Amino acid sequence: MTATALVSVSWGVLALGAVYPWAYWPLQWGALITGLLGLRRGSTLPHSLGHPMLLAVLVLCGAVLLQLIPLSPFVIRAVSPATSSFVQNYVQLPIEIEAATDGTFSAESTMAWRPLSLRPRATVTALVFTLTLGLMVAGGAAGLRTADAGRLAVGVLALGAIVAIIAIVQQATPNGRIYWIWDPYEENTAWGPFVNRNHFAGWMVMAISAGLGYFMALSNRAMRRIEGWRNRVLWLSTPEASAVVLAGLALGIMGFSVVFTASRSGTGCMLASMLVVGVAALGRRSVTLPRHRRMVMVGYIACLAFVTVICTGIPLIEKRATAFSLGGRTRHWSDALDVARRFPVTGTGLNTYTVVTPFFQSIATPTSDEAHNDYLQLAAEGGLLVGIPAMILVGLFIREVRRRFLAGDRSPTSYWLRIGAVAGLIGIAIQESVDFSLQLPGNAVMFAALCVVAVHKPEGE
Repeated sequence: MTATALVSVSWGVLALGAVYPWAYWPLQWGALITGLLGLRRGSTLPHSLGHPMLLAVLVLCGAVLLQLIPLSPFVIRAVSPATSSFVQNYVQLPIEIEAATDGTFSAESTMAWRPLSLRPRATVTALVFTLTLGLMVAGGAAGLRTADAGRLAVGVLALGAIVAIIAIVQQATPNGRIYWIWDPYEENTAWGPFVNRNHFAGWMVMAISAGLGYFMALSNRAMRRIEGWRNRVLWLSTPEASAVVLAGLALGIMGFSVVFTASRSGTGCMLASMLVVGVAALGRRSVTLPRHRRMVMVGYIACLAFVTVICTGIPLIEKRATAFSLGGRTRHWSDALDVARRFPVTGTGLNTYTVVTPFFQSIATPTSDEAHNDYLQLAAEGGLLVGIPAMILVGLFIREVRRRFLAGDRSPTSYWLRIGAVAGLIGIAIQESVDFSLQLPGNAVMFAALCVVAVHKPEGE
């Protein structure tokens, strides 16, 4: 399971964020296989299949499926008058229907039985993503152990360092192409495997958090039962010391790659994730550690934040901060709220926002755009129909993480790996209020991997 999860995460980021069909369909197979292996590795298969997380995922998928079931015009007008009005006013049939009729259709044909989704094909893709990534998380809750979570975290740390080096070298020798050979949608915007600096920073924040949890777990075990300065100096030549140094170096490289993007949201979320881990190091769960050891662990986090952000990032971010304005984003948020108010119950259909929004934009633009806030976009696309099951799933996930924290009280390694994953989830959750990094399949599967680590089974359970 760990191998398939790590392969999926690696493919997701290295294959240009998996934004193309040739990349995201194999990615979904990887997530599906990971989830099924996790469910199979649970204590018993019936127990795994009855896990609350899996049931919540299936309910959420069922809500999305309801957006795809053809309904009569009468039912559509009753549950979502805006859907009926939109179809009549804009005569916007799905591409597959228009192709089947050779483009010869009338206003009457738009009132035939049709689904609530205004673009069913896009919603089908979103449904498959929801199912596969949801199964991946549910499988992790059922079958991932602490040792597996540790291997996954160290794999993500190594992968993150590789991606960071690629991005840094690419910025030092730019030619406007991803990997120096692939032409992106926009010129001179390549950041590592990504087109957008904020999407790169979002993925890296999650990777840094997972790596930071692994680093803290290593530091927690370092130099235990070693007394005297001579023995401590000799310890520096051990494999354990090398692992701590390499992990710290990798985190430094990854941190520099984030601030080099000058992404304000990415840098801020990275600091928020570091703060979560730092507070955990000073919390009551760490009182069993000697005071000097806790101070060293917190000191490293403080140095990492100071060197990468204060010394390096501030001059870069300051250039963008002088022209900082939420004007563009507030317009996107206003448009998303407008769509959500028009389709409050059923939404427009998952993954249809960029198709529908141009008809309701407050200011005409040549191309459609995202909401730059995934919470508002989910409200517009899913309405209460999808929003309520999604909130239930989030609530169950938080409850499961809390339960695993309490159950893993005797395992410092499990605790720190979980803290790192939670810190990454908090960081990306903050960024999603001003951006849409998780709409990239590569970022979404990385998010699912963090969820898997957050709900893994502690030692002895």
